[in-house]
Amino acid sequence: MGIIRKTLSVTTLGLVGWKSKKELLTEAEADLAATRADLEQTSALRAALAERLETVEHDLKGSELDALQSAKDARKDERRRVRREKAEAQAARARKQAEARAEEARARLQKTSKSARKAADRARKKAEHFADDARHQVDDVTKTVRKKRKKLRS
Repeated sequence: MGIIRKTLSVTTLGLVGWKSKKELLTEAEADLAATRADLEQTSALRAALAERLETVEHDLKGSELDALQSAKDARKDERRRVRREKAEAQAARARKQAEARAEEARARLQKTSKSARKAADRARKKAEHFADDARHQVDDVTKTVRKKRKKLRS
């Protein structure tokens, strides 16, 4: 039967097919199976790509949040630095004032009587007290900054 169909197909220049319905069905089923396999492979690839895209988007969002946090920390560090510099400048001014007062008190001490010397000692102690307070304030601000920086880093 195959030879007759093949001969008929050749003589009609391909108008009549030479394959039987069974052969055509087998080929169609094979093509369908291959197409289904390709579809499954494409679906699996699409799912893997979607998962990868989701992971990349998640990583991107995390990176953006980290960058924002780093920028925020940098601004905080800058503000802390400025505050510390102001406190140190204030402490330096207080030290200079205290030293000037102490120097004045020493000069007066040499010129004055015993009661004046006692007053000069009190002024010197008061000036030293102001200088110590200023130093303590600077130390407290520095400790606070260090604690907060440590807390932010942990």
